[in-house]
Amino acid sequence: MRGPVVNSKALLLAPARVARDWRDRHKCRPLLVEAVADRAAFTDRTFAAAADP
Repeated sequence: MRGPVVNSKALLLAPARVARDWRDRHKCRPLLVEAVADRAAFTDRTFAAAADP
């Protein structure tokens, strides 16, 4: 599947999943999750927008 809704949904769900996995493995909750997108690596508009300064 492709489209802005799919990308946005994935970006929305990822931090919660990372927090759950981190808690399960390390027995503590992360307070901050940072996302970094390299404009040269991603041509998709969702990821390109995330890389804007």
